[in-house]
Amino acid sequence: MKRLLVIAILVLPFVSFAQWQADMVNRINSDSEKSYHVHSDLQQYRYDFTDEGMQGAVIVIPDENTSAILMLNEKKVHYTPSNGFISVTNDPVQAYYSYKEQGTEKTEGTETVAGYNCVRKSIYDKQGTLMFTMWFSEELNFPLKMKGHWDDNTYMYLENIRQWQPDRSIFKVPSGFVEVDKNLEPVK
Repeated sequence: MKRLLVIAILVLPFVSFAQWQADMVNRINSDSEKSYHVHSDLQQYRYDFTDEGMQGAVIVIPDENTSAILMLNEKKVHYTPSNGFISVTNDPVQAYYSYKEQGTEKTEGTETVAGYNCVRKSIYDKQGTLMFTMWFSEELNFPLKMKGHWDDNTYMYLENIRQWQPDRSIFKVPSGFVEVDKNLEPVK
């Protein structure tokens, strides 16, 4: 019993390290760069951001194909499928998976990015044109870098990756938020 306890104490810090937070830079084209703060517990992730004075957050639960878009200043929430248009146009990870459904993904090797071993994968459209390249860390269960090949100024990368002691409450919509539809009208 003592040996099991010692092993658990020695292994536990390594298991919890994979639960992380980081800063993300997401550039869609030469005119649009967004900064996010990302938290992950390896199953779901959350982006926090400020856009034109509005504070927001997006909680993504991939296993349920659900994204909750929170307008924190207004205490509103809009639910959308993670693979839906709103998510795909604002979440680079979901954009990659959307392109994957429409093309062919190829594993093209491994590389180290920011000190993490990553699998480099690319998506080609039906004509064989390279669309996306992603450097995916299995340890973090998240891409560390992505590149859209249709524009030199379309990319995403994580920086300042650090350990995070998970707070499960950040993956839940706070009480008192009003659910709204895509037109920001209350859902009845």
